[in-house]
Amino acid sequence: MLSVQNTPIAGLLLIEPETAHDLRGITRPVFHPTQYAAFGMTGRFASDRYVRSFQGSLRGMYILPDDQQMLLNLVRGDVTLVVADVREGSRSFGAIQMIDITEAQNRQVYIAGGLAYATLARSDIVDMHEKYTGFYDAQSIRGLFWKDASLNIQWPIKYPLVSENDARFQSLKELTTVCV
Repeated sequence: MLSVQNTPIAGLLLIEPETAHDLRGITRPVFHPTQYAAFGMTGRFASDRYVRSFQGSLRGMYILPDDQQMLLNLVRGDVTLVVADVREGSRSFGAIQMIDITEAQNRQVYIAGGLAYATLARSDIVDMHEKYTGFYDAQSIRGLFWKDASLNIQWPIKYPLVSENDARFQSLKELTTVCV
C-alpha cells in the first residue's frame, strides 16, 4: 500500500511505500505499475540511473523534459531535494518546494516533466535510484542556475560542491526569455 501526498506544485508527489520491518531489517516495494497508476503516475518507465553523492554535493537544477517523469528513491543517506516549477503558464510558475528526505523515512518523490530539481547531499554518502519514463541522456540536459536570485532558495549548505556544467545553467529569467 502506498501513502501519496500532493504538494503545492502540481506534478510533485511525496510517496511513502509500506515498509515491512523484522529482525533482519526492512523490505519495501520500489515500484509497482498498478499501485502507482492508481495515483495518476501512469508513465511507462524506460530507464534507471544510480547516483552516489558525497556530503555537500549539489546536483542540478535539472529540468525534466516535458514528456518525461522521474521517480526518485533515496536508498541511503540524507538529502535536500529542491523542486522549482519552470513551466510557463503553470499556476505555480516560479514556486519552489524544499523537501528533506532521510533514509529512515523510506520516502520517494515523483517529479513531472517541466519541473526543475536539484539534490544536495547532507550526509557523508547519499545513494539514490532514479527511474525515468524516457531515456536519460546526459548530453541533452537543460538546467536552471542553482543560485538564481529570483527563486531565493535557502540551501542548507552555504558553499556546496557544484559541477562546472551545473554552475553554467541559466537563470529563470534567461530561460523564459529564450523560450518565448
